[in-house]
Amino acid sequence: MSEDVYFRAFCDYLNCKECAELAKKVEKGQMSKEEFFEEVLKKHGDQKVEQAHKYAMNVVEASLKKKESEKKEEVESKKEEVEVKPKEEVKQTQTEVKKEEKEGEGEACPVCTYTEEELKEVEKRKGLKVKSDLKDICLSCVAGMTLSIVKIMEDWYVDDNRKKLDDIRKKIINGEITVEDAIVEVLKLPGAPEAMDRILKDFNSVMERAFEKAANESEEFKKWLEKTQAQSEIA
Repeated sequence: MSEDVYFRAFCDYLNCKECAELAKKVEKGQMSKEEFFEEVLKKHGDQKVEQAHKYAMNVVEASLKKKESEKKEEVESKKEEVEVKPKEEVKQTQTEVKKEEKEGEGEACPVCTYTEEELKEVEKRKGLKVKSDLKDICLSCVAGMTLSIVKIMEDWYVDDNRKKLDDIRKKIINGEITVEDAIVEVLKLPGAPEAMDRILKDFNSVMERAFEKAANESEEFKKWLEKTQAQSEIA
């Protein structure tokens, strides 16, 4: 089953025993997939989970292609057997082959077990045209942040400058400009550096407060934070 392959590959990528245990709960119906992803996001963060998802999808696709290839070989083998069998047996074998082919329909879909809402999210990511010259970044995450910042900046302006910001957002979405060049264009507007600085500074204040509260309320988050800070000091 493609979903079993997905979760196994997903947790293998994260090298996380807790992830594997949660995946078993999902398979047994003891936990929803939404709850599963909420838990792994808390532990591993957006970027790591996104990378694990892409890895798992590639594994699923490779697995399905392998099964498809094996099925085709099996069908071809049966066709060869048909050619040397009596007429009565030929009819029966052809029926069996068609039945097997029909039963296999739809198995090539790696996300066939997901909900309609999840499929819509997958399609959104597939259609993402956002670009960046930077490598090894979570582009979908950066795209969302950049679009949000540009949208917030629109509240600081009126008339032509606001229209220009709206045009920049459209260019980001359509892949006509990289996210970093989009920010460059925003910063050229009068008063933009001050506005951007205020937005980011206030957001950082919110994040710092949230991190403090999360560390007090979640032992798991506290351990992650201490580990991350230690790694930053070493770097």
